[in-house]
Amino acid sequence: FGLLVPSLLGWATLSGRWTRRRVLSEIASDSNLESATLRVRQLATLNDIGQAVLSSLELDVTLSLIMDRVQEALSAESGSLMLIEDRKLVFHTSFGPVSSELTPQNKLELGQGIVGWVALTGESVLVKDARQDPRHLTEFDRKLAYQARSILCVPLKEAENRVLGVIEVINPLNQEVFSKQDRELLESIATFAATAIQNARLYQQTLRYVTDLYALYEVGKEISSTLTIDEIIKKIAVETLRLTSAARSQIALVDEPTKRVTAMVRVGFGSSAQFGPSLEVIVDDETDALTQQERYNRILQGLCGYALREKSSTMTNNLRRDERVRGLDLDKAVGPHAQSMMSAPLLLQGEPVG
Repeated sequence: FGLLVPSLLGWATLSGRWTRRRVLSEIASDSNLESATLRVRQLATLNDIGQAVLSSLELDVTLSLIMDRVQEALSAESGSLMLIEDRKLVFHTSFGPVSSELTPQNKLELGQGIVGWVALTGESVLVKDARQDPRHLTEFDRKLAYQARSILCVPLKEAENRVLGVIEVINPLNQEVFSKQDRELLESIATFAATAIQNARLYQQTLRYVTDLYALYEVGKEISSTLTIDEIIKKIAVETLRLTSAARSQIALVDEPTKRVTAMVRVGFGSSAQFGPSLEVIVDDETDALTQQERYNRILQGLCGYALREKSSTMTNNLRRDERVRGLDLDKAVGPHAQSMMSAPLLLQGEPVG
């Protein structure tokens, strides 16, 4: 019996060690399995995104396809993809119960809210309880009548590490909070998505460039086919409207020595749903001197006058607040509801002629 006790104790000790090793081995095996499962999930999701975005080079379609896969991969209640435009975050595509409220007209400052913080710092954020995070925009929740609990937000970065925008998902459906694995998956998606966004933008820029070159070729061909000034500026005004997708365009030719407007065409200032933008020849050789003087003085005002004086192009995206048009009747000068405007001088041997 005296020999049996030590033997039993020895066996128990060895058994305990073997059991612990086996448990640790199984835990490691489970960890490896979980890691492998996550990797398979990531690769499958990225493969799906790759196939989806390769089916279209249109930016809006690409963004929508990316968020479809994000919703599916992370089982989130809601989510948004926002891009940085003019130093602001702009909602481009969203899903969830309040997605209809999140339009491109909704913009956030860089640094504003959790998404703004991610866009500003370029760092991912996983928030378990948004109500306890001081960066969270609680007023946004109140405005939308929506309660955000767990939030996961990652930056969209290009190769040079510049932040293009962010992807945010809110409230997981299958668990209380988003996990570290969810963050790793969304970061992988964001890396792939940033490349897809850049490709779509490059395609659109190239397409626009080719379209512009062809339009300039067509305008040049039509201009060379006529010798009348009125017909030439009519064609230029119409093509300018089409190329810029603007609501209205205007071309005026001026003679500085006599202070006269020698020709003027306006397109789109009198439009109808049935007939589209109207084309008006405002000035011709028979216009009386008083009207000529009035029109010349008007051309010298606002952005047109600035372009003539400075001999360079100019633009504004907030016409109502631009100091150069202060005091002008904008509805009469540039048409109703005008918000942005471009103006460029017509130069002949370095001097403005319109």
